[in-house]
Amino acid sequence: MRRFLACPTKSEEYSHAHRDHPWRHQRPPQLHLSPGARLASLAPAQGPTHAGTTITLTGTNLTTTTGVHFGFALASFTVASPTQIPAVAPAGLAGPVTVTAVTPAGTSNGLSCTRADAPAI
Repeated sequence: MRRFLACPTKSEEYSHAHRDHPWRHQRPPQLHLSPGARLASLAPAQGPTHAGTTITLTGTNLTTTTGVHFGFALASFTVASPTQIPAVAPAGLAGPVTVTAVTPAGTSNGLSCTRADAPAI
């Protein structure tokens, strides 16, 4: 003779799973990130197409910056203060490029930096 076990209904499975959950009487932990970086200005806001020009990013919440991008190119940089980052612009094509700062809280707003070819001699 075969015996069959009764299967629990979906609502019984759900209540059982949640009844034993460790957070049943607590709120789940909240993830708190620091506010994201916000850029206000670039100085200078223009430069040559070759690499090596230092451009200072000024803004807020820059302390945790992990990357500075000129378009898709990464720049070398140092966090000088919570409001300033000197970055060495990589080489790129002539024209405008968007500069952003990346932090654990996300990517900052972008500011435009214009690259120009050196005048011909």
